[in-house]
Amino acid sequence: MDELVRWLGQQLDEDERAALAATQGDWVWSREFVTPPGYHHRTIGPLEPGDAVHIARHNPARVLREIDAKRRLLDLHEPTMNPGRDSDDDDPATWLPVCSTCQAEIARPGDWPCEHLRLLVLAYADRTGYREEWRP
Repeated sequence: MDELVRWLGQQLDEDERAALAATQGDWVWSREFVTPPGYHHRTIGPLEPGDAVHIARHNPARVLREIDAKRRLLDLHEPTMNPGRDSDDDDPATWLPVCSTCQAEIARPGDWPCEHLRLLVLAYADRTGYREEWRP
């Protein structure tokens, strides 16, 4: 049930390790070079101007903020067990997993993971372990 959440957490952990290992701060670009903070004499390049802008905009500080936001979204969409159409209301063993934020009706098979989590994990579809059944 929570394999998508566990897998996405692992991807976020990998991204966090990489961002923390990089030079911290907001990077800047000048012409076709990217300069990490504090390294006025050192640049990454030469790069095509579009590549330099992209790298500077996705600096470690931004990546860490995005990871924090994604973890908060995961917390908002935790699974819970609800009675389904064919469930026995008195027997939780027959209930189905649903999103605690998105689900408002009777649970149906396939309600978990919710569409929001499927969209969130789609950014990592090129990584090992991604499952096509998670695709929105």
